[in-house]
Amino acid sequence: MTPNMNAPRLQFSRYETGENPQITIIWMHGLGDEGASFHTLFSTQLEHFDLTGLPAIRFIFPNAPERPITAHSWLPARAWFDIYTDFEERDMEDEQGVIDSTGLIHILINNEKIKGMPSEKILLAGFSQGAAMALHVGLTHFEKLGGVIALSGYIPLRQKFEENRTEINQDTPVFIAHGTEDPVVPFYRGKNAKNQLTELGYNVEFHAYDMDHTLDWHELNDMLNWLRAIPATK
Repeated sequence: MTPNMNAPRLQFSRYETGENPQITIIWMHGLGDEGASFHTLFSTQLEHFDLTGLPAIRFIFPNAPERPITAHSWLPARAWFDIYTDFEERDMEDEQGVIDSTGLIHILINNEKIKGMPSEKILLAGFSQGAAMALHVGLTHFEKLGGVIALSGYIPLRQKFEENRTEINQDTPVFIAHGTEDPVVPFYRGKNAKNQLTELGYNVEFHAYDMDHTLDWHELNDMLNWLRAIPATK
């Protein structure tokens, strides 16, 4: 399958933690959400984050296109790809939707490169369906990226992952975190992502939390500790 070249470019908001950002994190939201939710989180709750030892970060918060969601009686919602039933591993997946959104995220990566940010200083991150896109795009991208952050997500199209992945991102650091009580994206999907990547030799840090389908301050600060240790922030 090839990307839909008629798909609209993504709208996004931007937030920088300081002057002259040295890394970019492109953060994808989950099904039915929008980039503004995470923009608000990071821009208004900065006092909760320990940014010591980190360079200034440019966050990019894109909005996924609106599309009818089969599992929601075809009601339209912002989504990176369609969901046919739920997030169980046995369910059919919207491969074309994943491919089309991959093309849109490639444009965001290229925009940052045009502004002078090297690809190895660009990280992909996301929550839920956005985490699925971060894992897929980050580990199949044709240029070296700085890292992948996947919160409460999974590897989409996992049966094809081995053939789609790129050698250049084999050593790209990956942070995966998941709630053990998640009723939306089952915990085993995050654990399976960690296991699959570990078996393939990826550098994965995995955290499990006693929580449901949400974010946690401990989780986000563990993410920042991981961020401090990876090459992209040096």
